[in-house]
Amino acid sequence: MSKLLRNLMAEIESWESATEFGISESEWADYQVKKRSDDLYIALISMIFDQLNGRVDSASSVPLIDLAKALLVYSKSTAAKYITGVERDLNLLYCASVFYIAGYSATATYLVGYISKTDSLSEEEQIIVNFLNRDLDIDGTWYEKLNSHLEYSNPNALDELLLEFQANKKRGLETDPRLFIASSFMAEIISQFKKQSLVTTLVRNSSGFNYEKWAPLLSNHGSTFKLWELFPSQIKMLDSGVLYTENTIYSMQMPTSSGKTSLTEIIIYNEVKILNRRVLFLVPFRALASEIAIGITKRLSAAQVRVVASYGGNLPTKVQGLTLEDSDVLIITPEKFIALSQFEPGIGSGFDTIICDEGHLIDDNNRGFQYELLLTRLIKAENASKKVIFMSAILPNVNDIHKWLGGSSRTLVESHYKPVESDFAFIRRQDDRSWALDFNTIYERPKSYFILNFLTKEDFRYKNLATNRYRLLGNYSTNTSLACAVALKARKTGPVAVFTTMKGSNGINGLADTMINFHNLNVNIVSKPIDNTSKKLTLLCRYIELHFGSEYRLSKLLKFGIGFHHGDLPQEIRREIEDAIQSGIIQVLLCTSTLAEGVNLPIRTLIVHTIRRYDGNRLSPINNRNIKNIIGRVGRAGKETKGRIIVVNDNERNILENVFREQNMEPAKGALFKLVDIINTAINDFEIELNNDLLEAQDNSFLATLDRIDIALIEIMPMEMLNEGVEQFVDELVEKTLAYQFCSTIELQQRIKQIFNLRINYFHDTVPVEQRIGVKNSGSSPRFWSLVRDIEIDKNPIWRELDEVFSEEWMDEIIGSILDLTVMQLENESFIIRKVIESWMSGCTYYEIAEVINEDIETALKILSKDIGYSLLEALNRLIVLVSEIHEDMQVSEIAMNWGNLLQYGLGSLQQLDLFNFGASDRLAVWSISRFIEINDISYRGAELIQEIRIQSSSLIAFLSNDSRVPQLSINRIRAEIGF
Repeated sequence: MSKLLRNLMAEIESWESATEFGISESEWADYQVKKRSDDLYIALISMIFDQLNGRVDSASSVPLIDLAKALLVYSKSTAAKYITGVERDLNLLYCASVFYIAGYSATATYLVGYISKTDSLSEEEQIIVNFLNRDLDIDGTWYEKLNSHLEYSNPNALDELLLEFQANKKRGLETDPRLFIASSFMAEIISQFKKQSLVTTLVRNSSGFNYEKWAPLLSNHGSTFKLWELFPSQIKMLDSGVLYTENTIYSMQMPTSSGKTSLTEIIIYNEVKILNRRVLFLVPFRALASEIAIGITKRLSAAQVRVVASYGGNLPTKVQGLTLEDSDVLIITPEKFIALSQFEPGIGSGFDTIICDEGHLIDDNNRGFQYELLLTRLIKAENASKKVIFMSAILPNVNDIHKWLGGSSRTLVESHYKPVESDFAFIRRQDDRSWALDFNTIYERPKSYFILNFLTKEDFRYKNLATNRYRLLGNYSTNTSLACAVALKARKTGPVAVFTTMKGSNGINGLADTMINFHNLNVNIVSKPIDNTSKKLTLLCRYIELHFGSEYRLSKLLKFGIGFHHGDLPQEIRREIEDAIQSGIIQVLLCTSTLAEGVNLPIRTLIVHTIRRYDGNRLSPINNRNIKNIIGRVGRAGKETKGRIIVVNDNERNILENVFREQNMEPAKGALFKLVDIINTAINDFEIELNNDLLEAQDNSFLATLDRIDIALIEIMPMEMLNEGVEQFVDELVEKTLAYQFCSTIELQQRIKQIFNLRINYFHDTVPVEQRIGVKNSGSSPRFWSLVRDIEIDKNPIWRELDEVFSEEWMDEIIGSILDLTVMQLENESFIIRKVIESWMSGCTYYEIAEVINEDIETALKILSKDIGYSLLEALNRLIVLVSEIHEDMQVSEIAMNWGNLLQYGLGSLQQLDLFNFGASDRLAVWSISRFIEINDISYRGAELIQEIRIQSSSLIAFLSNDSRVPQLSINRIRAEIGF
């Protein structure tokens, strides 16, 4: 391709971006492509057909996808209005065809949805539109043949169609250019469809394929899209043999947003309905478990696959008529699976297939120990023959994990395919008045291009209403101001996320305050204000204000169509924020790494504020793997034609460019190996002997890590080995861990065995024989048990006598004692935490809780999420089980047994908990229902309570509507959840 053509293609990309961002016409008026758009269009069509007909050397050709993107500018871009002479709908049809042929089927389907006039299309052009729209319910032999392929009634249907369109292509070449083009495209589309057809792939990979058995999954279910074709990454996985009965290890690495959900649905359906197996789906954390459960349940349930989810504090319930026993699929976190297995020791043997999601979290310092040791037990130590499917989006050394699990090269699948490509750009200081935007800097033209004067000082001016003069905003050139300005500029093109690493003034709060200031001053960059009178936005604002008050940052931001999302924000609030950006109510989302934790949002543009985070000593970059996971969330298949990543801190360019090149990605060796390596290095450096006295003399942070190892080790020990014969078991277990595989020296291998055996000895020395089962079943550490024993909290008669949720004696002697334990690592004084607990479990809003403790809302949220929701709740739940286990003669009261769940959800009665157990999740609505129950003297429990609520639904709806403490969003949600 000539240099001129490369420059024209680069210019048209720059032109499109500039007009999208509203850059002044003076900045692109002199672009050559503006004057030579016809020449470029002809050249693009010519290059496309040269490639399709094999007339171009592949080494020197421009990728089809790049040609498709350039062609798209002529129909679907803000620059298109400046281009004449192109029939937009017909060109859009050509664009969609080329995207499909290039392997981007989701984008092709998305694009044909924008074709406004189909009456003037020929029959050949019409079938392209209908095929890409997945609409074949039309009379005609072509449609009959396509349907016969999809229903597998004619295995030769696609070959027959291909011959017909090739004949039409020849006829069109002689008489009709449009017939030639449409038939050429349709022939190529059929050829591509043959490669990626789901039916073809199933026939090739599913033993004795029977369409009737697969029909419930392949047919359309409500609003769920039809499963017709697969992405290349999905085909590679199915071609690995994962659908066969063989019990072996399969590992898959595919980028974020590359069709993992659909692939998982196919695999699960095959396991359950074709092979008659049960599936254990391990997910490392609760938020992702919830999202996966929602994501796959719709299609699978319609296909009669029974899915049950259990994570966090939730036990599987009969809400949908399903229990753990009769489920086909159990979606569960490792900690919940371990907890269930204490009471049902054989639970693991009931599953034939194990899916391990987000496998890279085996390296996580918090979740990694438990995840690794559970996988070691389930897959390596129990010697049970199972099919295992290990998945991760970002592991650079997935082959190491695959080898450890026992997989072969045949069953390892790695793919770099993404159904939507993303551009990336860096903000660069152009001069003292402006900033430029450099796109795709690791590539050459035409992929690399730039926009001058992307931001200028004028963007940061505002009118001083007192003087009626324009002033320049203070601190306008900081990274925070730049990030906000870019986000506001980018929101014209679709949903925007601004990623930052922290929550405080250098992160979310600083960004939020800047956004609020921009809008209050009406800075030029704000441009057209958002319509804050829309009903949906009004409902969301009311919901947030009732929870947090009108002065809270989120309450103020929402009026401008902006929200934020981070780990301290309560789950129910995060859910509403996620729903709001999905539905377009929120245009800009400020977020931390929660964006990378499985939450799939339709983000068009990601602004990277910073990748550095305070590590206790200094600001350090987060690891490249995490950055890759975050930027991989941009551009959703079927929602956008491309994603866009913009980095505002040019000092971080080198790190980000390495990530875009996929260089310097940190391998995952597991949290356990990292700890062993640190301990071994310290032992050698200080020339000291390793023993339990030394380990126990470390600081609380190290002891907390040690407790996690102790708990994980005790949890995977068989009951019969709690007392004797454990040394051999531990040595054999250690040798099967991932950490052991990375111990490259005999010294390291011996060190990890020494650490494990020391901790088992500590367990035996600390906990008497008769109480070891109780410690194991409660998930407690020996240290926790020892502290409980010393204060004899487990012997308090309140466990048996507690008959009301709010008991001063319970708060003093149980909750107060737990808060005083040295293992708690609390960030706040216990008397403050107690005030928060009492307010939380009395139905107070977050605003009211902050008022009670005379602190800001962020402090209240942090106490609820960390001190209470993590530290106290974990300790209390362990203590409850510990008491019931080691004092079998003590009948623990129902309220005491359930106090942890009441604390988790912020409830004040067992009737309220019944509502949660039957599907309710909105706390304010549940509190209102409980007031209705009290007024109407309803004493029913469980299913009878739900039935009575439904009977009195009219009165209850009226009551909720008149309750000033319940926003309409809460009423809408609980009515859907409970069904009244």
